[in-house]
Amino acid sequence: MEEPSATTTLTLIDLHPISPNLFTKLKEKFKSPPLVEFSQNFRRIDAISNGSFNMAICREFNYLVTGSHDSLEIYDLITHQPVQESIHFGEGVYGIDFERENSGQLNLILSTRRNHVVKYDFKRILREKSFGEPIFQVPIRFDHV
Repeated sequence: MEEPSATTTLTLIDLHPISPNLFTKLKEKFKSPPLVEFSQNFRRIDAISNGSFNMAICREFNYLVTGSHDSLEIYDLITHQPVQESIHFGEGVYGIDFERENSGQLNLILSTRRNHVVKYDFKRILREKSFGEPIFQVPIRFDHV
């Protein structure tokens, strides 16, 4: 019986010669797309005339929610028209945000000009067309600009 050999020979044969342009083509393919400067050509669609500069987008309803000194206004993002009459808010709106809970509840968070953070049920605001009682209210000191 012959003893097996301790060495193995492996021969690699490349049947396709490498094109000299292959590496160049690969580099071109993975190169990032050219940067295009932003044109800064804005087209005015509609204007909001209530003097609001506090706003948030509610994607669930396609609404733009804006707040001003004493009111909250809700606009449809498609038609650019108010969804309803402005809702009076005596404390003044300083900032607007939304909280989306896992339960599906959509809350409107407002920071007020009277140094409070207030949380409301947004669907209830839409339904009743008023704020009603907040879910909670916390006094916080802001440095108003």
